[in-house]
Amino acid sequence: MCYLVSDCHTSTVGMSGGCYSLIGMHIGDITLNWQERPRRWAKLLLIAFFFAFDTLQTYVLSSSDSVSHSAHTGGFVAGCVICVIFGHNSKVHTYERVIQLLSALVGIACISFCLGWGLQWPPQTVFEDVGWCWTRQVMSKTYFGDWDVRCVRCDNQDCIATWSQEEYIATVTVAACESLGGWAVTER
Repeated sequence: MCYLVSDCHTSTVGMSGGCYSLIGMHIGDITLNWQERPRRWAKLLLIAFFFAFDTLQTYVLSSSDSVSHSAHTGGFVAGCVICVIFGHNSKVHTYERVIQLLSALVGIACISFCLGWGLQWPPQTVFEDVGWCWTRQVMSKTYFGDWDVRCVRCDNQDCIATWSQEEYIATVTVAACESLGGWAVTER
């Protein structure tokens, strides 16, 4: 659901969000059973090491724009919240019940926001000013007055039909359009 809110215009594939949910479940387990767990600091340090290593590898060593950080974040939060609410708690303390209640409220709030935001049309991330569903690179001397490549995005079928008629048109990624200087045309 995080993907709907902050990454809906990019393709994503893989299971890394599920892997991050497992990390979140370990954090939830440590939270619920802190006093009962032997070697809790070792487990916490090992999880922190894996998280730091993956963050370093993803942000610093990888130059790929295809990593969906929102899927990672969403998976981690979901795993943590689900484990705190439904995970095994060997000895229940009062403060743990408060943490479970707060986790349930956070989970419900996150799900409600993501569904409310993500199901709007046209798709729009929380970082964008305008929603859109189609983008292309277009060269049109008639429309732009020169032969420079411009990025065009649309939010309805009429706009798509109009721009699809251009002779020089190509698919393009959001990152490529942003590196070219943004959008020449945004039709609503």
